[in-house]
Formats: sequence, C-alpha cells, structure tokens
Amino acid sequence: MFLNKLTNDEKLAYLKLARIIALSDGELEDSEQLLLEQYALEMQVPEEPSKKKKGKKSPTKAQSDVASLFNTELLALVMGGHGLTPGGNANSADNEQEIQDLLLQFESEKSRKIMLLEIMGIVYANDEYHANEEEIIQTILDAYDYSPHLVTIYAEWAKAELALYKQGDALISL
Repeated sequence: MFLNKLTNDEKLAYLKLARIIALSDGELEDSEQLLLEQYALEMQVPEEPSKKKKGKKSPTKAQSDVASLFNTELLALVMGGHGLTPGGNANSADNEQEIQDLLLQFESEKSRKIMLLEIMGIVYANDEYHANEEEIIQTILDAYDYSPHLVTIYAEWAKAELALYKQGDALISL
C-alpha cells in the first residue's frame, strides 16, 4: 500500500528482504508468492528489457534488478541465493549479514516504517508467524531501536489488510 513511496534502491532491498522472510520457514507458499507479485506491481516494477516498447526510456540498474528479482524462474528457485534450507535457521551468520546489509538501504525513518509495516503483510500472508520470521523481525527492531509494541500494532494492521483483500476477492467472485 505504501511501497511506491520507497526509492528504487529501497524497493530492491524491500523485495529481497520480503523474499528472505517468505522463505524463512523453508517454503514459498502460494499466498506468499502472490503477495510478492503484488508488491512488485504496487512498486511499478518495470517490464523486462525484452518487453520494452519503442520510444520508452531504458530502466535504471536498480529497476532492472527489481524486475529480475521477480522473474518467475527465480521465484521457482525457492532456496536460490539465500542459503536457506527447508526448516533451516533464517538467521544464520550469512543471512544475518545479508539482512543487516539490506536494512542499511532504508535511510529515512519513514522508509523504515513503511518497510516494517509492509513486511508484516508477508509474515502473515500464510496465517502463520514462524519462529524464523520472528527472529528476522526482532533483527529489524534491534537495528532501528524500535519497540516490540510497534510490531504488534503493525501486525494487526497487516492482518486486517489481508482480511479485507480476501473479502474483496470473494466479493469479486460473486
């Protein structure tokens, strides 16, 4: 809902972080993949260069990186690029460092809060709050010195937003 307010570099960092969280329980469920694809649409991820129309400006490197991250083949490689094993610890030393590096991309307080608010959507996309997801959220809280109460508030908002989306989808199907 607010992801379009991020810079291109923040969008790329967000998508990588969201993907790490979605994979942290060892699998990418359909509900998580759908939400990741919706995030890409919301952020107006550009078309791949091969689909570019004549006369349009070439995408920047960050835009191309964002677009390639959501290539269907990459999403199919559930464990690709993050060293996660099914049911494995999402906060291994390598993943911990990658997460820390991604968090540095969010420079403003507003961007950080947008990231955390929207990340709670991916956390609850499959109606579960896995222990590995909880560890990553705690890493985010620690990195920005945020109160755990903020996560509680953001989690409730995310659950309500997901419920409204499901309701709207059902209404469209009537």
